[in-house]
Amino acid sequence: KAVKSTEKPLLVIAGAGSGKTRVLTYRIAYLIKSRGVDPFNILAITFTNKAAREMKRRVIELVGRIGEYMWVSTFHSFCARLLRYEINHLGMSRNYVIYDADDALSLVSNVEKELDIDIKRFPPRAVMSVISDAKNKLIDYETFSKKAIDYFEKIAAKIYSLYQEKLFKANALDFDDLLMFTVDILNLFPEVRKKYQEKFKYILVDEFQDTNTA
Repeated sequence: KAVKSTEKPLLVIAGAGSGKTRVLTYRIAYLIKSRGVDPFNILAITFTNKAAREMKRRVIELVGRIGEYMWVSTFHSFCARLLRYEINHLGMSRNYVIYDADDALSLVSNVEKELDIDIKRFPPRAVMSVISDAKNKLIDYETFSKKAIDYFEKIAAKIYSLYQEKLFKANALDFDDLLMFTVDILNLFPEVRKKYQEKFKYILVDEFQDTNTA
């Protein structure tokens, strides 16, 4: 029933190991083989690259090589791919670089030194966690600064602001920016949103319960 219910929103809730991912995989196969949906119009999202590869392998086993044309990826990989086409809308170049966790932490440390902030009172890792949490809630540095209440948050807001400024100048994004910038583009530019709405007629998300706001 879950496999064949394709034309409305559907949430599958079941315990671990009960076959939720299998349902999702067979639903994709049903769309392609029985409903004649172009794989190009299907987007499947998982949480790990390993899971994405496994899902695509299963789909190809069920429908053949045509399954290679669908997008199967993690949230971050999907956003990185979309931004390669669309990030120019935010004033950045499409050949942007992605900072990993160590790169981002190093940048926060450099920002604290530039602002003459005591890293013992404001450990870079703790500040990075605050910034990451804000981005996962889609709170940009300007909004964060306005909402900052205690002393730690106010200092973190200054760091967040300069951190983003330096990322922008370096044409770089951290992992959280991949999600937040994609959301920004889809919200701010209706023509871009419409393009992807028309492209992805069917969106399937594995482990949806583990998602955050972004």
